[in-house]
Amino acid sequence: NLLKFIKSNNCTIPFAAGIYGLITLLFTFLAIYYLTYHVPGKKIKEFDESEQTASDYTVCVTNPPGDATDINEWRDFFEQVGCGHVTCCTV
Repeated sequence: NLLKFIKSNNCTIPFAAGIYGLITLLFTFLAIYYLTYHVPGKKIKEFDESEQTASDYTVCVTNPPGDATDINEWRDFFEQVGCGHVTCCTV
């Protein structure tokens, strides 16, 4: 002992303690990986599904007849076929 003010113990660490430390480190890395790459995607999807936006209730008619330009006629049609209340209709 060259340094007299530092106390050193002559103890041995069992092999099992090293294995426990390695398993703990591996678990920590896997948890960090999972929380970094998998949870944010799920949270965004859950948030999107829990929020209602205009695109959730939008109906787009492709290739309508050329003479179908009356907005009131479109509104009446969608209310009759069970689409509920029509708030906005554009042609």
